[in-house]
Amino acid sequence: MTRPILLTTGIVIASMAAGEPATRRALPAPIFVDDSITFGWGDVFARSSHVLGDHISVAFGLGELSGFDPGWGPQAGYGDGYSFVDEKGDPVYFMVRTRSPWPVNGILWQEIRTVAADSLGAPLWREPTAALFVSRPVSETADPDQYRAGIHRATLDVAGLPVRSVAYGLSPSDVTAGRFNDGHGRLAAYRIVDHEHRVQRTVHAIDLGDPQQEQFIRDTFWPQEVAGLGVDVLDDDNYDVPGFDLERRLLSLFWDEDIAAYPWVGFVASLRDGEGEPADLSAPGLHLTFTLAGWTGSPDGAPYIYVVLEDVHEGTDGLGNEAHLQIDIGEITPIEQRVTLPLARFQEANPALDLGASRHLKFAARDDNLPGSPYCLAGSVGIFDIEFFVASPSRLSPQNVFWSNDPFRDAQPSPTTPLSDEFLGQPTTSFKYFHGVAGPNMAEVDSIVRNVTAIVDAGVTPHVTMEMWPDGEQDVLGDIASGAYDDFFSELFRRFQALEKRIEIAPLHEANGWWYPWSSFGEPTRVSGAFCHIAHLRDEARANNVAICYCVAAVPGNAGALRDAVAAHPGAACVDFVGLQGFESGYSLDVVTFNEIFTTAAGILRVRAPSLPQAITEYGFYTLTGAQYEKGALGGWALGDVVDLRTPVAPVNMIYFNVAKWENGAWRDWRYYDSATGEPVPEMAAYIAGLESLGSEPVLSTDGLGRDAYEVYLRAHRRTVLALERGLVRRAVVPGVD
Repeated sequence: MTRPILLTTGIVIASMAAGEPATRRALPAPIFVDDSITFGWGDVFARSSHVLGDHISVAFGLGELSGFDPGWGPQAGYGDGYSFVDEKGDPVYFMVRTRSPWPVNGILWQEIRTVAADSLGAPLWREPTAALFVSRPVSETADPDQYRAGIHRATLDVAGLPVRSVAYGLSPSDVTAGRFNDGHGRLAAYRIVDHEHRVQRTVHAIDLGDPQQEQFIRDTFWPQEVAGLGVDVLDDDNYDVPGFDLERRLLSLFWDEDIAAYPWVGFVASLRDGEGEPADLSAPGLHLTFTLAGWTGSPDGAPYIYVVLEDVHEGTDGLGNEAHLQIDIGEITPIEQRVTLPLARFQEANPALDLGASRHLKFAARDDNLPGSPYCLAGSVGIFDIEFFVASPSRLSPQNVFWSNDPFRDAQPSPTTPLSDEFLGQPTTSFKYFHGVAGPNMAEVDSIVRNVTAIVDAGVTPHVTMEMWPDGEQDVLGDIASGAYDDFFSELFRRFQALEKRIEIAPLHEANGWWYPWSSFGEPTRVSGAFCHIAHLRDEARANNVAICYCVAAVPGNAGALRDAVAAHPGAACVDFVGLQGFESGYSLDVVTFNEIFTTAAGILRVRAPSLPQAITEYGFYTLTGAQYEKGALGGWALGDVVDLRTPVAPVNMIYFNVAKWENGAWRDWRYYDSATGEPVPEMAAYIAGLESLGSEPVLSTDGLGRDAYEVYLRAHRRTVLALERGLVRRAVVPGVD
């Protein structure tokens, strides 16, 4: 006998008893007819059965699907039939509509219908049970109003079936009661399933946890059995926390003066896939990226690493069809730095290189294949997180976002809520300000809302860093988690919801440090508990337009603070994006580049929460008199780091700390715009000019620098499951209800 499974979606799926296989046609049929369709923020029309199964699973709550079977062929005059197997081994049958995906009002659609099964578990292709629509905007700047209209136009011909829609490119603020009603359908319920942060989509990664790869690396190091020269594959446990192992590994390449006796000193990593085939690295815009840390010494501390791609490997001398690059790191230090190389550079070095059949990636401390190349006589360098990735087709990276809370021309002056509107007329995409709250002070709700409204009215996205100062001996984290702030946050979110615009809040910022009353102080679960309680109040108020930011201090070299950042992470269910905050000079940090400040924090938090977008929510440059570098040079390097993708994940936003203040007995001036004049400070003029020139850069191109550019960009990182049904009496939208 078979056991039918009745799902809450109204789909009936029958399992097949052993020995009772349903009749099928051994006719492989491609689901996706247009291989040119790509989507950098989520592979909606995916090349893999895994993502297709994910769409069906999240829409109907089926758990993980596997065992994809493409061989059922055309069915019921509708489309091609397919099946998966659920976690219990039961079949899930569905049809994909012929000639989909197709465009409707600027939206690309893929239509899928699930079908019933008979008593023996065979598919009944002419008995559809539910419809699923998977959609994305044709372009990153698609109008959300057109998206909403497109959803209903696409579902008009569904005759009375329960409908689900997996929609990419909708932010929660777009999914509000009454907006999905065109007379034919209505939004009954929805839930935010996940983020799709694919700004940099990994195509191929070198798995240092693979024993075969590790042995290959050890075996290919040359020269062998020289005491001071070698390579190790090691665990990096510096940032692991109880209950969460980052499983981070590194390659340790080390050498001494004996390097001078050999023309080439280094190792080889295999690029073959799981089936032993060469890696295809021929995709347009592909990059190689890795992280470095270590030291080098004499002559001149020359900071060079040699990187080689190879498509064949012939003969006993280890030489093949190779492309060699000399990489000047600038300065190899114990602080991690990200390096990114377009594969086009390898192609330029050797036009005969076949990137579609890449077999090996080599790293070397010396490489005489590049005549006259310099090298250090001694060194030890760790190499982490080696990946080949492709950037999004169009990366909206608003570089000219800045803020000031200097008390000039306040929108609504208050001693604890200084909002400067000095820069609201500038072409910024978001505007950040600090708001101090002493205890659960309800009077501050009005002040916050007034300031946020002023920012919204200026056409800019508000980003409010809420400093939750204690009232007397108050325990801020404990009181938030226990409900002492419930009235405050509930009223705040209710007022925010009425604005129907994206609003970002960053409560408890830099809680992984030790300098605020809301710092973790070695108890990170108190931080995550407070964040999740705030998120619960946001959801109860249905303030879907409010994005909660988990801000951490990126403190390079301080493993304890970074471990707390990992341990305190609230997770994607409680926060919407991760904010990284860090500064060069002024706080005794031994770093000289923007890259060094953020690489480690960005890398480990990407592992901790791979689905969440990351933003730089504060950064700045403050240099002492007589410092080695001036603020303008540091600013230029920061700009180059981002343009050249030298971050583990491209940030969705960058907010400069445009503030000067007296702090800890010193005057610290991070500004690049003068608050009084609105003009750049002289040493930052070149940096500002660089920002203004980015409009012509293809990788940073946008259709505008206002709210639309920023909100559309973040909208593209959301995946939402919508339940659309006919003839429903209007009722409230309830997040999390299927």
